[in-house]
Amino acid sequence: MIEKLFALVISHIWLFLSLGIAALIVLFVTRNFWLPIYRKYKEAINYIIFGGLTTVINLAVYYVCTLVFHMDMTLSNILAWILSVTFAFVTNKIFVFESKEKAKAAVLKEGLSFFSARLFSLGLEVVLMYVGCTLLHFDDQIMKIACQALIAVVNYVLSKVVVFRKK
Repeated sequence: MIEKLFALVISHIWLFLSLGIAALIVLFVTRNFWLPIYRKYKEAINYIIFGGLTTVINLAVYYVCTLVFHMDMTLSNILAWILSVTFAFVTNKIFVFESKEKAKAAVLKEGLSFFSARLFSLGLEVVLMYVGCTLLHFDDQIMKIACQALIAVVNYVLSKVVVFRKK
């Protein structure tokens, strides 16, 4: 049983990685066409790329916790959140919003703002998972994916407008 569940998790990770590698190959081969588009929409494209990787981390940790270790849905969600948000902060700061803040106080302020915004979206996700799974009896695996789509939009807006806003 655990072997089948582990295989399911690995297949999801493999699918996301394969799609990512295929996309990179296509982008490289057609770079003369895409490069001007990338330069124009760099922030949004990088957010999608790193947001996708953040989602893979979130889902992989959640699935491993719930399917392999049979942990509680809420605890699994919180552990997935901690690991994926830490990854998201670093990649959003460096690659997406290209924050130039280097001073400890400024980085700490960005970090606190980022984690506070993500705590808000975590609360939203916990409520959505509770309503969807506990009250409406939707499958938690499907509900988790649906929540991730909504949370991605909420997180982008909060990061752009609140955390990494240009001064």
